[in-house]
Amino acid sequence: MRGLVQFFIKKPIWANAVIVITVLFGVFSLMNMNRSFFPELDPKTVIVSVAYPGASPDEMEEGVTIKIEQALRGIDGVEIITSTSSENVATIKVKGFENADMDEVYKDVENAVGSINSFPQGAEKPTVTRLKSNPMSEMVATVGLGGNKDLWVLKEQADNIENDLYASGLISLIDLRGFPELELVVKVRDADLLKYGILIDEISLAIQRNNQDLTGGILRSSEEELIVRSRERTTDPEEIEEIVLRTTAEGDIITIGDVADAEMKFSENSFEVFADQNPAISIDIKKTPDQDLGEITDFVKGYIDDYNEADHPAELNLEYEFAASLQDRINLLTNNGIVGLILVLIMLGLFLSTRLSLWVAFGIPFSFLGMFIIAVQLGLTINMISLFGMILVVGILVDDGIVIAENIYSHFEQGKNPFRAALDGSMEVMPSVFTSVLTTIAAFSILLFVEKMEMMREMPIVVILALAFSLIEAFIILPVHLASEKVLSKAKKGTRRFKVRSKITQATDYLKDKIFMDVLRFVVDRYRAYVLMPLLFTIFVISFSFAGLINFTFFPEIKPDRVLLEVAFEQGTGKEVTKKWLLESERYVLEANEELAAETGDTLLGEYSVMLGAAQSIGETGFHSGSITMIIDGEGKKTPVDSLLTRIMDKVNTIENTKLASNVFIGGNINNFGKPIEFSFTGNDDVKIRAAKDRFKEYLAEIPLVSNLKDNEPLGRKEINLKMKPEADFSGLGIYEVTRQIRQGIFGQEAQRVIVGTEEVKIWVRYQEDERENQSDLNNIRIKSPDGKQILLSDLVTETIERGPVSLKRRDGRREIVVDASVDDPTKVGDVNGKIVDEVIPKINAEFPGVEIIQRGQGERSEKALASMQINVMILFVVMIIIMSLNFASVWQALLILLVVPAGVAGGILGHSIIGLPVSILSAFGMIALIGILINDSIVFLDTYNRNILEGMPTREAAMDAAKSRFRPILLTSVTTVAGLLPLILETSFQAQFLIPMAVSIAFGLLFGTVFILFFFPAVILVHNDMRRAWNYVLNDKEILEGKGGKEEISQFGTVVSRVLMLFVTQMIYLISFLLFPFFVFFPKIGFEKVLLLLWGNRQIPPGEEVEPVLISKKHEEKRDLD
Repeated sequence: MRGLVQFFIKKPIWANAVIVITVLFGVFSLMNMNRSFFPELDPKTVIVSVAYPGASPDEMEEGVTIKIEQALRGIDGVEIITSTSSENVATIKVKGFENADMDEVYKDVENAVGSINSFPQGAEKPTVTRLKSNPMSEMVATVGLGGNKDLWVLKEQADNIENDLYASGLISLIDLRGFPELELVVKVRDADLLKYGILIDEISLAIQRNNQDLTGGILRSSEEELIVRSRERTTDPEEIEEIVLRTTAEGDIITIGDVADAEMKFSENSFEVFADQNPAISIDIKKTPDQDLGEITDFVKGYIDDYNEADHPAELNLEYEFAASLQDRINLLTNNGIVGLILVLIMLGLFLSTRLSLWVAFGIPFSFLGMFIIAVQLGLTINMISLFGMILVVGILVDDGIVIAENIYSHFEQGKNPFRAALDGSMEVMPSVFTSVLTTIAAFSILLFVEKMEMMREMPIVVILALAFSLIEAFIILPVHLASEKVLSKAKKGTRRFKVRSKITQATDYLKDKIFMDVLRFVVDRYRAYVLMPLLFTIFVISFSFAGLINFTFFPEIKPDRVLLEVAFEQGTGKEVTKKWLLESERYVLEANEELAAETGDTLLGEYSVMLGAAQSIGETGFHSGSITMIIDGEGKKTPVDSLLTRIMDKVNTIENTKLASNVFIGGNINNFGKPIEFSFTGNDDVKIRAAKDRFKEYLAEIPLVSNLKDNEPLGRKEINLKMKPEADFSGLGIYEVTRQIRQGIFGQEAQRVIVGTEEVKIWVRYQEDERENQSDLNNIRIKSPDGKQILLSDLVTETIERGPVSLKRRDGRREIVVDASVDDPTKVGDVNGKIVDEVIPKINAEFPGVEIIQRGQGERSEKALASMQINVMILFVVMIIIMSLNFASVWQALLILLVVPAGVAGGILGHSIIGLPVSILSAFGMIALIGILINDSIVFLDTYNRNILEGMPTREAAMDAAKSRFRPILLTSVTTVAGLLPLILETSFQAQFLIPMAVSIAFGLLFGTVFILFFFPAVILVHNDMRRAWNYVLNDKEILEGKGGKEEISQFGTVVSRVLMLFVTQMIYLISFLLFPFFVFFPKIGFEKVLLLLWGNRQIPPGEEVEPVLISKKHEEKRDLD
């Protein structure tokens, strides 16, 4: 390696060539990297959907869902199968394992579903879809179309807009929401049906027979060919009414128009969207994994401007663009990167020359450009998570460069020429720097394997790649440009720069030689007492957490940029009731925003939209539910979002129908990590499951802070259950025929499907709206018996009213009911979940055996993620020990370095309390990164100590000199890392809230860790040396004395068994040391050796001021013997 570095220093053109190539390919790669809101992850999900118009949830489950579940059993690669059976549709989700080949799973699912031939008559063909990307990574923008009260006009415009967007070639995924499907309805009049004795079956059959386009074949002759064709298919309602049903004996013709009215209309079952109290259409624009978020967004913005400038009967409005959030984070990276870089340069400039500082800082852009080259090949995109990693690594990238540059500068100050200083300085610290970066890479690499946190994986990949290229820059490029008199030389005497530099040097020398060394001497003189300070600090922080002064949560509460106001009334509530509530609430939302703006000057409300038919957070769909989505513009505003939300809720509570609502919710973004409280109840006994669920909800309602308690099986709509009367048997009618005729009139009978434009339109035959409104209309229906009689329904059946299910959920073939709730204080989510698991669940299990209760949501994610992280951290420590052992040729030194970790992590935790943040999973990511950084400084320190030992220094002097000589690089790496993160910690923008916990963990952990490394690591070295010496004395009945410059006696430590025994004894000594800490504090002159003698008996250690520093490795021993 020395030869390689020497080659580049001698021939700088090669280093410059590496720079040029990296810059060119890096810029090219950056320009070709796609942008997306979130990483392009494979959801590992296949969805099977079956429509069965008019079917109840029970019918869907029995006739469709269970059959599909049975067919899917045994498919390789399938982890979980969940299903939902609702009215008219069944949805089965097949989740594959992380390593499953989803193409094969998709084929197997498709074949299994296709083999089922026993679906109920009327069920449509199943559709099997494989999800190829995360829904959030697909989103580009939401565009609102309004400005016209006529929904037909809006639909026509929406169709034209959709065609224009597809025609651009940039967009391939568009969802339109806000208008129902088209349907051609033949609305029969019951009185006329009775008059002519016509059944709905007859009308449906007449449409099928007469509304057709058919080809009769081709007439061929020698002169020409003629196609025989009838063109009678129509979608015109008036022409449908002219279709003949029958003719009478008198010659009269009875047409459909004589018994019904045909109309092209929107269907009755769909969502509706409103804006400014008027109908609107919402257009969701999405992207595929190979498309760029920014490019599509720019095109959409331009299209909106062009559309609104033209003469159109509607207006387009950009409601939400995901590229804006991404651009905000890019701006955050750029701004904080610039500020952080300036702070890094200032910190470097205080200790090193200006040009040297610039070359050290050059490692940041070089590492990023190199990272982009590999990232493109790995399929990474510029997204919220990868930018997360880029922001995080800015302050870390210069650490290796600082150590090398500072060492080169030190060699130059010793009188070496620039070439020799660059070569010797870089080679001297190469092993320790390489080991340091490798341990940091190892620390970040374990984040790749944390379970349930797959979305975060691009963050460590970005960091690892950037660190790898920073290593290339530090060893190949940096020494080349530092091997120059201009870069290393001091300012000329008498110049202004010389005076400034002299003052800075004097100040830093005073800080190091006077303040730092005086404190260090004080600590070292009492090292047997103060060695326990890091341990006491860690215990102090732990006691803080037990006292409740440090809060913990799985995912921190983030100030929302999108707020939902949702409502759900009782199932079966009429559409107009919900619509009225939503429109009143819309008016109050605008009023609250205007009032707040008048009082504070801050306008928080941006765009908003109103939707009837779904409440996402509450988890309900149907005309009894609805929501108002508000985009919050809180950037740079002093007024908190809660002020607006509280004001809105105060006004909404004055609406009369709010009292009738079963659930009203207002809150921020939906957490992608799941609900705060969520538990799944599964089993084979539906009654017992529901009873256990109800009892569980009773217990949860008594727990403080628990709110918004609900389950996924709310009361369904009222059902009129029919039962045949005994006397009805004489009519020749059964329940099937009776229900079928009722279904024809109320739900309708599908007669035909036709194409209107590009849409498939169903032709339905059913009663008029005013003949199917209430139970009285039902009782007035006449059922035709086999002998042609018309019998009132009330004469055939009895009726009872009950409530049926909204939907039926299953998981892996068993009934599942999910209970979820919110926690008013997000920092108490862990405590509440712990109370539920420890106290509530055992009670339910005892009372309802056979019901399995499984934690879901944030609880499940946090449990699996933290368990995975615990395993990964243990693996990390093993890997780090191996890496450091290979560098130092000593396991003991590797273990010694790890002693700095607990205090640093405790410092990071304490930093959260100081800032006022809860410790979260994002904080834990920062802690893992912190481990790598802390170990870097310790490696540099210990490497210097070892070199001092090789030069013959006594242990005490070697440790203190290592602290003194490494003071500048350790302080620089820590200060520059903190300086790079400081702008982020102080950032108040929405985008920064996700990053601050990690930044706080690293910055505060590094601050405290640096103090412990510089002031207390020498004490740890000395105490450990004492213990090793004492062990040698006890084991070998002798002491290793250090001669004054003479040859030392090197003791062998015996067999592997004795080494294991020594490790145990060492740990016991640490424990005893802690217990005797006050003794050492008050009587510091009592030697540690005497305490050991008390433990092992009255044995005398021969006098001697110094002992052999047994911390040196075997590698170093061999080298010293050769000397």
